[in-house]
Amino acid sequence: MQQLARLTMRMHSVFQKAHSIGLAKVLKTTQHVQYENFHSVGEINTSNSAIMKRELLNTVSHHKSILLDFTNLTYIDSSGIATLIESFNITDTFGLKLTIVGAK
Repeated sequence: MQQLARLTMRMHSVFQKAHSIGLAKVLKTTQHVQYENFHSVGEINTSNSAIMKRELLNTVSHHKSILLDFTNLTYIDSSGIATLIESFNITDTFGLKLTIVGAK
């Protein structure tokens, strides 16, 4: 539990430095598939989409599917959309899932 709290704080700190996106990461296992849950807060834009891409691809490299919770996301620009498309294509190649919930 302490490791999860440290990871969440580290991730939140990284994304706060990247201009207003908070990201919490939680590992869950559902139906024999491991998911990393990412909760985004604020904006995904050119100044922080590379950080998001790195985190998503790192998750895929560990053979975990991705669940993106955009409930508290207020804005996403074209670089963020490009990151999502590229991440989706890579997860699909590995036979993993990229799921978005809470999008407005």
